[in-house]
Amino acid sequence: MLEKDLEMSRRHGFQIRCVQSCMTRLEDLEPSAFDLVMQPVSSCYVENLEGLYRSVAGVLKPDGLYIVQHKQPVSLQCSPFPVHGNYRVELAASVRGALPPVEGSEHRESGTLEYLHSLESLIGGLCTHGFCIEDLREPDHSRSDARPGSFAHRCQMIQPYLAIKARRLPDSGVDFSTIIAP
Repeated sequence: MLEKDLEMSRRHGFQIRCVQSCMTRLEDLEPSAFDLVMQPVSSCYVENLEGLYRSVAGVLKPDGLYIVQHKQPVSLQCSPFPVHGNYRVELAASVRGALPPVEGSEHRESGTLEYLHSLESLIGGLCTHGFCIEDLREPDHSRSDARPGSFAHRCQMIQPYLAIKARRLPDSGVDFSTIIAP
């Protein structure tokens, strides 16, 4: 993957330094040094988002942007294949630990451990770590002519991803961990 990043940066005239590291432990990077962090879908491989968001907040400059894409919680809860033309919610929202493996599905990665994160942890966690949500999208990967059971067919029923644009707020002394409503 880093080779693709290097190739694209050269093609577009950017100078980048690629560092392979764990996304929840970015200590090798200079604190508050980056204007932008872009993260493709990968948080589903991390059991707890605390370390991820803390690490990203630590390397971003105040007012820096964090562009991140997550798997939708309900997409991970639902059946990978239709039964009588419908996709069913099969897992509780409160699943703890790694999700049961799914084979032969285009929306889950075989041979990996994936974790279900609530909207509260995905979105609220950003706010708790000093980010302000500027935009939120559900990229449309559906196709009306898609074969039943395919990724594009399932996307007609369940949007698979959340794309979020968040800005790291300057340190204002405000306690972002307090909840507004019970």
